Amino acid sequence: MPDAPNPTSVTTPHISHNADITPAKKNKNETNKRETGTPCPSPLLAVSAQAFLLASRRADEATTQFEATKAKAETGDAQAQCNLGDCYLLGRGVAGDDVEAVKWYRQAAEQNDASAQESLGDCYFLGQGVAKDDVEAVRWYRQAAEQNDASAQESLGNCYVDGRGVARDDVEAVKWYRQAAEQNDASAQLMLGNCYEYGVGVAKDYVQAYKWYNLAAARGETGAIYKRDSIAGSMTPNQIAEGQRLSAINRTAAAEKAKHSKDNAASP
Repeated sequence: MPDAPNPTSVTTPHISHNADITPAKKNKNETNKRETGTPCPSPLLAVSAQAFLLASRRADEATTQFEATKAKAETGDAQAQCNLGDCYLLGRGVAGDDVEAVKWYRQAAEQNDASAQESLGDCYFLGQGVAKDDVEAVRWYRQAAEQNDASAQESLGNCYVDGRGVARDDVEAVKWYRQAAEQNDASAQLMLGNCYEYGVGVAKDYVQAYKWYNLAAARGETGAIYKRDSIAGSMTPNQIAEGQRLSAINRTAAAEKAKHSKDNAASP
């Protein structure tokens, strides 16, 4: 935000020399003279200075975190290597460098880190820091998906439905969308809803489509809100009620599963 110009002068109210100046008026008059001689800093300047200091502090913190991550990654820690790849890809604490990001993602991916495998697949799919290669993208997506990485499962589903890097197979696409959707991946839930609405890789079923759209919408997937409301116009009230009931069952099951996983993780 540009700084507001400082006033160069403040007009002092004219007061007759013969006038009786009360202490209050005198104080005000003296204040005005001080303002005339030394303009007060604009509040916007103070805000800008605070914003600059905050941004500088955050930049220093990002640099410190990057250096700590790099030191740990150089010891062979796979998670740190994956995080370091993120730093280079996003320019966090260091200048962005897609090639360097791929280097660190690969080191972590070769240690079977699912997040790094998924990220490396993205790099091949998009051609970031490496030559674009759909086949190689699918290879890395599959390794991460088989470790239950929901994002990789959805990406692999997209590759199957689009026939990128692999022969098109709608049934296989639905399989991977479902695995990700059942992990509450909103984007996969939207895609699975599409498959049910249009009969792609699965029998057309508006109730199931509504269910998955409704679940994705509840997780903030704006496209799913439109799709759910649109398909509802072609459904009976009973079908809509059933779709809502199935959504509720799925949410309850997902919550219980998450609690069970948390309890297991907390167990000694």
